Amino acid sequence: VRPFLGDVPEFFRVGDDGFHVNFPLVEMRGETPVKAIKALNLAQADPSKIRDHAILWRARIDKLRARRTLPERVLFALSEPGPDGAQRDAYEEARGDLEAAEVQLVAARDNERVLEFARA
Repeated sequence: VRPFLGDVPEFFRVGDDGFHVNFPLVEMRGETPVKAIKALNLAQADPSKIRDHAILWRARIDKLRARRTLPERVLFALSEPGPDGAQRDAYEEARGDLEAAEVQLVAARDNERVLEFARA
């Protein structure tokens, strides 16, 4: 895994010339990305923004998969809102949308699971 270094994150382009997405953590095998990790902030105050963020990333994953440029393994580390309210409802819906994309999801605070994914 090649993490970003310094004050400004370095992102790694995943995709092709027709469509690509930037990920902050990518493991490469030669020129091929095989694993990617991305933190997603789904703890936003506006429930619509939570849903929009998940919709955007679900579409990106679907497009990469359709173009056969999606890494073998992708993990999203999700920031969560509180346990109640409209934000939580939006988060649960957004999480379901992302689960349907067949990527791994973990809580952003679960450092051990993120590290396990990175090491595997």
